[in-house]
Amino acid sequence: MGASAQEQFRRDVPKEREEGRGLESPLNGIQREKQGGTGRRVGVKYCGGCNPHYDRVSLVEDLKMRLGREIEWASPEAGDLDLVLAIEGCQTACADLSPFEGSEIRIITCPEDAEGFFLEIVRA
Repeated sequence: MGASAQEQFRRDVPKEREEGRGLESPLNGIQREKQGGTGRRVGVKYCGGCNPHYDRVSLVEDLKMRLGREIEWASPEAGDLDLVLAIEGCQTACADLSPFEGSEIRIITCPEDAEGFFLEIVRA
């Protein structure tokens, strides 16, 4: 049985990216609380999965495990979210995000995007 896409990516990620160097820009609006409590509320919205190139659910579970208390995960319908994380199976990014207009939305289309999101959160 092969490694998950996330495990494979972690093995292949360049050292400078692993250390947080070379990131384009910090994630606007997401900053963890420095002491105690949870961070910002993030809702997860999945695409329809008609063309999945990786295990999207496993990717989110990995983020939840790795980010621990950095983020309070909520249903996208919960309201009062600081960010909507749109987990898309490919570059088409077909999930309907219109219910979240006016909200900060981060689109993840591959494990590399998720790793960048992770690094931005832990370095904030």
